[in-house]
Amino acid sequence: MSRPDPNKSIRVGMDCRSGKITLPEETPPYPTILEFLTTRFPHIDGSIWRNRLMTGKIQDSDGAILTDETAYRPGKIVHYYRELESETKIPFKESIIFQNDQILVADKPHFLPVIPVGDYLHETLLYRLIKKTGLKELSPLHRLDRETAGLVIFSTDKANRAEYQKLFQSGQIKKIYQAIGRIPNNLSQDNWKIATGIVADNKWPLNKIVDHPINARTDISLVDTNGFNGLFRLIPKTGKTHQLRLHMTHINCPIVGDRFYPNFDPDFHISYDNPLQLIAAQLSFTDPISSDRMEFNSKLRLNWPVK
Repeated sequence: MSRPDPNKSIRVGMDCRSGKITLPEETPPYPTILEFLTTRFPHIDGSIWRNRLMTGKIQDSDGAILTDETAYRPGKIVHYYRELESETKIPFKESIIFQNDQILVADKPHFLPVIPVGDYLHETLLYRLIKKTGLKELSPLHRLDRETAGLVIFSTDKANRAEYQKLFQSGQIKKIYQAIGRIPNNLSQDNWKIATGIVADNKWPLNKIVDHPINARTDISLVDTNGFNGLFRLIPKTGKTHQLRLHMTHINCPIVGDRFYPNFDPDFHISYDNPLQLIAAQLSFTDPISSDRMEFNSKLRLNWPVK
C-alpha cells in the first residue's frame, strides 16, 4: 500500500473550525482515508482522526459521512470539523418523524444548523441524530437555513442515496412551507406566481433578485390575516438560497423575524424569542425504492393564533 506524500500539493481552505481538502493523486494502491489524514496532519494524533471518522465529523462535498472504509478517490473533496473548546447549547429539541431502512425524516427546530458550520459542531441536527440513532452513514439529502424550522430528509443507506438525491435534483419532491409575513395596507391580491433571477449579492451572505436569467420560482398564497400580519403558503419550484425570504420581500410581505431581508443588520443579535416565522411544513414524493407515495407533515407551528 502506498503512503500519501505530505509534501504533495493539496488545496486547503479553512477557518479556525473547519477545513476542506481535495484528495491529491496517489500511486495505487491508495491509502485509506485515515492513513491520508494522519500523514497529511502529523501534528494531530491518529486517534483524533479515527474518532472524527466514527462520529460523522468528516464528510464529502455532498454531505455524505465518510468512514475509514470509504474508498480513496483522487479529486474527492473532503470537509472536516475541528473540536470546539466551547459551544453554545441550543435549547430546542429535534424529533424523528419517520425512519426506515432508506431514509430518516426529522423535524428541525429553529436555530439548529443542519450540519456542522461556524461555531456549531455537536449542536447540529446531523450530529444529534447520529448520536441518537447510531447511524454513522446518516447524510442530509437537502438543507434548511439555521433559522428555518421544519422537515429535513436524511439518507440512512449510502447504497441507495443517489436514488433519493435524484428526486431533489429533478424537482420530484413537492415542498410546502408556511410563513408569517407583514402585509401592507395596499395589498391587492392573495395569490402570486413569482419567477425571478437570484444571484449572490456583493454583501455576503446576502443574495439579491435580478430580472434575468430566471432561476427561481415560487407559488405564494395568502391563507389568513391577523392585523398587519398574514399567514402564507409557499410552494418553491426551485431551491435557490434564501429564495423564499427574497420572494416574500419581492411581494412586499417580508417574513416576520427575518434579519436579512429587506434590511440586513450584521450586528443583529439573534433572539430565541423572535424566530424566523418560516417552516418547511410538508414534503411529499414517490419513493424510488418502494414506489410508495410518501407524505410527511411537520409537527412544529408558527406563532399564529388558533381560531
